[in-house]
Amino acid sequence: MVIINTNEAYKAHFNRAEFEFTSLHTGELSAELLKQIYEKKKSSHAFTQTERHALEQQWVQLCEDQDVLRIWETDKIISVPETFYDEYIIQTVKKVHEEKKHNDFIKSARIIGEVIGHLNQYVGDQFIEYRIRRLIVDGIFDMEGVPKGMRYYSIKMR
Repeated sequence: MVIINTNEAYKAHFNRAEFEFTSLHTGELSAELLKQIYEKKKSSHAFTQTERHALEQQWVQLCEDQDVLRIWETDKIISVPETFYDEYIIQTVKKVHEEKKHNDFIKSARIIGEVIGHLNQYVGDQFIEYRIRRLIVDGIFDMEGVPKGMRYYSIKMR
């Protein structure tokens, strides 16, 4: 078994001084780039049985945990409370209000995109929308529209 760190491999083989790119997840790399990375790295250091067993144990531990949100920090996966990004979401709404110079409703999809676009972690849009809906229920945001999908409702600070 060989594990390839696609970020490190991409930096080593494709990054240029004029344009540096770091993906948040492998899905941001094209199939062609992944194929080239694989071809260059497939003969890399193979894991020993001990290393493989340690990774399997980590996976089993993650599967058994009931945590809702995990992030990558200091080269490992850690669990954080599901409210971890709430303050950032609130600050994003406030920032967009300030940019517009008024407290009108903002499409939730706009806020979700803004939050995801500035995080240094990959967090899916569904999770951010879930937290926005929770903040509506908690009375932090007001809502206009129908929350059947992120494009169908708007939010603002209460």
